[in-house]
Amino acid sequence: WRMILSWMTWNSRAMNNRYTQISWKDIFALSVAAALIVVCLAVGDQLSNMLARVRFPVPGSVIGMLLLFGCLSSGIVPVSYVEKLADWLIRNLGLFFVPAGVGLVQYRNEIGQFWLAIVVAIIASTFLVLATTGVVAYSSAKKSADHGKRDHHSVL
Repeated sequence: WRMILSWMTWNSRAMNNRYTQISWKDIFALSVAAALIVVCLAVGDQLSNMLARVRFPVPGSVIGMLLLFGCLSSGIVPVSYVEKLADWLIRNLGLFFVPAGVGLVQYRNEIGQFWLAIVVAIIASTFLVLATTGVVAYSSAKKSADHGKRDHHSVL
């Protein structure tokens, strides 16, 4: 923890050009936030294992993220509890892609063999996601506009 916190202090100094002292209160708050995220992940993993037995495979991390989202959006857990840790994680998100990059280098022979299929899959999935997002946004906007018209006419 000391190493992470000293790096966070250095990072905030580099970002803000000022020294930010991390107190024991901050250490405790970050520990509580990390514990909350880990608990949501652990519960998500357990639920995932139970769902896998009934042939409904959902990754535990997705379930844990949905649990955390539900707790935050319902007010069970105040956003302020995890805000500082979440901001730090987002600021340093690029660091978490290093293991994936190392994995790519490790499997460069396999990637070299199937590079065309990988590129086609990436392009196809990108267009599929863009098209799906566009259709959903368009239909949502259309339903909102139709709903607004009905409300407007029902008042008259």
